[in-house]
Amino acid sequence: MRHRKRGVSLDCVMPGLIEEAGMADAMHKQIGLPIESITDLFGLSRLIDTANAVADTIKYDHPQLIVNSTPVWPLTAIQSLFPCFWDFFLKLPLPMLERALAWLDKVTGYQSQK
Repeated sequence: MRHRKRGVSLDCVMPGLIEEAGMADAMHKQIGLPIESITDLFGLSRLIDTANAVADTIKYDHPQLIVNSTPVWPLTAIQSLFPCFWDFFLKLPLPMLERALAWLDKVTGYQSQK
């Protein structure tokens, strides 16, 4: 997004879950769960890919850039069009989803014990 009169630009890079750093990596180390249990559903980005995306965003003035191994644009569109879709989706008995929810339950259970 660019404010044309002042020449100010705003860029947004959304890396998702990062493989070697960030909250997902910290939780993986604290709890001991494999990070792959949640990345099947949400995807995983490498640190170098995120750094390159930031450099490209600044160089080419992209207003928004998503760095993720899973295409999240359709998920974002579904969320915008159908806000209650995830309530329905989370009730489906999908193995990939069950692993992600088990990981999330383990993380939230670990955090509530502190």
